[in-house]
Amino acid sequence: MRQFVLPPDWDGSTELVLRGKAHHYLSRVLRFHPGQSFTGCTPAGEIFDLTLKEGGRDFSVVVPLSSPRGQPPPEFLPEIFLFPSLLKGKNPSLIVRQAAEAGVAQVQFIRTQNGVVRGEAFRTDRFQAILREAAQQSGNPGLPRLKPPVGLGELDLERCLTGGPAPGLGLFFHEKRLATQTLHEYLKNQTGPVFLFFGPEGGFAPAEVERFLASGLKPAYLGGNVLRAETAVIFGIAAVLTILREKSAWQWKEPT
Repeated sequence: MRQFVLPPDWDGSTELVLRGKAHHYLSRVLRFHPGQSFTGCTPAGEIFDLTLKEGGRDFSVVVPLSSPRGQPPPEFLPEIFLFPSLLKGKNPSLIVRQAAEAGVAQVQFIRTQNGVVRGEAFRTDRFQAILREAAQQSGNPGLPRLKPPVGLGELDLERCLTGGPAPGLGLFFHEKRLATQTLHEYLKNQTGPVFLFFGPEGGFAPAEVERFLASGLKPAYLGGNVLRAETAVIFGIAAVLTILREKSAWQWKEPT
């Protein structure tokens, strides 16, 4: 279900004048008219009841009807933290959009040994706009956090897995069958955050794989089909989220 994402600097205490892309989305995409009431969410996920007070050719005026209703009831899924390798061309934009539509909590691109970066530079303003558009299109409450790119060697992988209130699970996806367990086995008892690492075309270098394993991350395998790097990202996210959402509906049987 489509929704309207409110500007991050608006606190709900005053009328909100919308211009540009925000006005276009409200009037042309959602097709709201003056006098119509609707809900909007902040990037943090708070919900406001709103009314479109006035609409012109190039502006809209929105007024709040009440205080924010707080965030919607959570789905009780572990948060997904996404670490895709920086890729060439426009593929980073595609990954950002797909991650927001899927509902991940955070996106941080990583620089890897085999990654080839050229073409589209990392533009925070552009990616934030893509996150906003994707959240409006998909209806996901709130926007994923977007962190600046970082070299894989600069990440404290051990802290990722142990720094939260519940133990995290780190998975790195590899084109070879390095995995000793299935995704179902990895995720069956997982209540803490899940950290997903995806390499570039050509995969992670041997030294990077060794560091993952030494830090406690687990290798994951998506099968023998050769996937584009950006395809592997959404494939992996979808597989993990489907297992987490449906694990109460399947029965686990220990191998005999």
